[in-house]
Amino acid sequence: MAKVLTADPAWEATNACIETFGGYGCATEHDGERKFRETRLHKVARTIDNLVLAHLAQHALGLPRSY
Repeated sequence: MAKVLTADPAWEATNACIETFGGYGCATEHDGERKFRETRLHKVARTIDNLVLAHLAQHALGLPRSY
């Protein structure tokens, strides 16, 4: 659940970092580039988020299986 709740704020923070530092934000010497790669993966791999939400709905809320 923590991953689902933090993916979007992490992306917004990383985006702000890249916009603030410009080219230096994408330099490998700084952590901005690494964070950009990591948070972008959470945005691209949304299937994992949907599976987490389906699991919570099924087990915590008692809803029927959705897949």
